[in-house]
Amino acid sequence: MLIYGTRATTIGEFTVPQAECASCHQRGTQRMAVFGRYAHLFWIPLFPVGKVAVAECTHCLRTLRKKEFSPELRRKYEEKQGEASRPVWHWAGLAVILLFFTSTAITEAFREVDPREALLDADLEQLTAQPALATDSVAYYTKAYFDEYIVPEMEPEDFKYYTREEGDKILLLLQIPTLKDLDQDARPEVVTMVNEIADDFPHLDGKQRYIGVKGQSSLMLVSSPGGEENSSYADEEGLYGFYGPKEGEQ
Repeated sequence: MLIYGTRATTIGEFTVPQAECASCHQRGTQRMAVFGRYAHLFWIPLFPVGKVAVAECTHCLRTLRKKEFSPELRRKYEEKQGEASRPVWHWAGLAVILLFFTSTAITEAFREVDPREALLDADLEQLTAQPALATDSVAYYTKAYFDEYIVPEMEPEDFKYYTREEGDKILLLLQIPTLKDLDQDARPEVVTMVNEIADDFPHLDGKQRYIGVKGQSSLMLVSSPGGEENSSYADEEGLYGFYGPKEGEQ
């Protein structure tokens, strides 16, 4: 549940000498308080959103809002409000957010970009719901298998496929938009199914298999000769080996 809104804290208090209370007509009993309002998210201050002033008679305890101030009280407020400065912590949440985005931008700017990342992104762009038998037979038969055995609730008609072979390696990519709806313990069965389908192709026998299964927007399953990963955001670097060693490595 998202908790947000505004709150206020006292940022200044002062008396108004000789001011007369409109209720009990006592003089010198007016006390004024200024409250600083701030927006918050989960009760963490984000930024200031204004000030609120009230005046109270210490004799009869009548309280007046700013719009009810007498000309004398209003003059005193205009004179003293500058002394009611906001505490730095009213900006704490905004400062943290700015610091986070700044540090993220700096980290990204100095991040060493692996050229294999762009190659994988390009292959992921080739995912299609209608692979052709003539150009991608492995993807074509993988689709036929999934269409036959995947339950309708998983919406197999929206699945996408793509495979690519390079020497003794093969890259098998799928996109299953509803994968997040599948129990996490059952998700690795998708990789098992892909391997079983690949076993039916004699020319793939002995080839290193790199399997990536994308959910709605990110890779959720990665299987490579070096191991497997099953998480909400699988590490795509497990598929980089398909494109060869990292630049500068043998």
